[in-house]
Amino acid sequence: MARDEPPGGGFDLVHARLVLVHLPDRAEALRRMAQAVRPGGWLLVEDADPALQPLACPDERGPAEELANRIRRGFRALLAERGVDLAFGRTLPALLRGAGLHDVRAEGCFPLTSPACRELEAATVRQLRERLVAGDLATEEEIEHHLDHLRGEAMDVTTAPLITCWGRRPSEWAAGPRGSAPLSGWQGRGPQSSRPSCPAARIASQTSANAPVLDRSRPVSSLKRRSR
Repeated sequence: MARDEPPGGGFDLVHARLVLVHLPDRAEALRRMAQAVRPGGWLLVEDADPALQPLACPDERGPAEELANRIRRGFRALLAERGVDLAFGRTLPALLRGAGLHDVRAEGCFPLTSPACRELEAATVRQLRERLVAGDLATEEEIEHHLDHLRGEAMDVTTAPLITCWGRRPSEWAAGPRGSAPLSGWQGRGPQSSRPSCPAARIASQTSANAPVLDRSRPVSSLKRRSR
């Protein structure tokens, strides 16, 4: 993403999810993505900000939650060693403006608990188990205890906050689905219940049926056309 030019002659929507935070030259990748947006089009970036809320269990009410938070700190240490910017998500609005985009908006969210959070935590622990032990960040016994706790429903486990940021490449006119008119009903006005729940859906819903879309959130074919 930071080396190759994007295909085609511009896109109405360019989207990346949980990609840039892992790249060493993430600023250049974002700049190239912004350049791929045609006038009136949108760039939508979703990325994590682990430092914004670093705990696995915000309600640290007992030994099990204390252990979970200590292991989560081990995750963060390993990510930092790999060059991951643990505070990247919060920088997205400034980066999009710096890339020349207008109408920049951002929001963040994270669940306080769910079965999916426990499953993701367990999968991450298993994946990083050897590195956690090798780095003296946790013992085998502690990891087994943590996995046992995750199999039940008593532990409230959350994820790193996901920051969603979007901005528009300016154009001189606004007409039709590819124009630059503001997307109605979702720019911070009106009750939350009156707006679609996902920024990606809100943007995509006002993109024409055949508008070219560049999606960098998937490892396979990054160029697609919307179909309805």
